[in-house]
Amino acid sequence: MPCATHASRLIDASVDIVTISRRLSHATPNVTLAIYAHLFPKSDDKAAPAINAALASFDNLGRSSVSNVLIGGEITTSMFLS
Repeated sequence: MPCATHASRLIDASVDIVTISRRLSHATPNVTLAIYAHLFPKSDDKAAPAINAALASFDNLGRSSVSNVLIGGEITTSMFLS
């Protein structure tokens, strides 16, 4: 399988960049990102819910405040420790 196909299929499968870099025998993940960054999703659709779920336990314990704010047309999750 050609490297570009290998990389694009791993990226589509949400494999982490370090693993992809190693499988392609790149010196560092930065090399992989420099070549294949355009193949990664541009949306925040998965990141915002993931961080909200991860931080929800802090919010439930009263140790932090988690909020979503609109910045530059995109929703960003912020955490403030108390």
